[in-house]
Amino acid sequence: MNHVIASISFHVRDHAHVLALIDNMSREHPNMTRSAIVRSMIQDGATARVYQSILDEHVPDWRKEYLELIRKQQGQT
Repeated sequence: MNHVIASISFHVRDHAHVLALIDNMSREHPNMTRSAIVRSMIQDGATARVYQSILDEHVPDWRKEYLELIRKQQGQT
């Protein structure tokens, strides 16, 4: 497991938030190992990429609309 975290730390420029997410998930799911948590995060990320590619193909402006929605929710419009 430590080699996975070291790999994440090496490849992610600002990795503190990744390690914080792993720690938070460890507290929320005490029966899951850290390795299982990392696998779950990777699977969720891969699934998100598939959904993004589907949206890119069928809804070309979705990213622009999504960013506008986020800005609106944060009061930045």
